[in-house]
Order: sequence, then structure tokens, then C-alpha cells
Amino acid sequence: MGEKGFLLIKVETSYEHEVMKKLEKYEEVKSANIVYGPYDIVAKVETSNIGNFAKTLRKKIGEIYNILPLVCIN
Repeated sequence: MGEKGFLLIKVETSYEHEVMKKLEKYEEVKSANIVYGPYDIVAKVETSNIGNFAKTLRKKIGEIYNILPLVCIN
């Protein structure tokens, strides 16, 4: 059984579409949508195990420039 969760992502103003394009390149990101409210993007992430989930958050998504701190809901 894999791990999955939703990321609530804040992005610096005007960088929503740029961040979306980067998110869509990762196979672990199953969907991503721009939303309005306290967060700018909601992304669904799925991996094979918790280690890969954490690695995806830290090494891939967490290093995208213009992303502010994010929240993960499992």
C-alpha cells in the first residue's frame, strides 16, 4: 500500500502557473489545481511508501523556487 496526501501550497504572487508547470513534471503529483483563498495550489501526491513521500516533499517539491511553506494533509 502506498502513501498519499494533499498539499496545500502557498506561492509568491504571480508565480502560480510557473509552479504548476514544475509540479506537473513529477510523476508523484497525480493532480494539481490553482485555487483561491489562503492557499494558491492544491496538489495530490502519491508514492509507494512513506520514505518516498517524504523524499518527494523535501527534495522535489520543497525545492521549487517561489513556494512558501506548505501543509500536507494525509
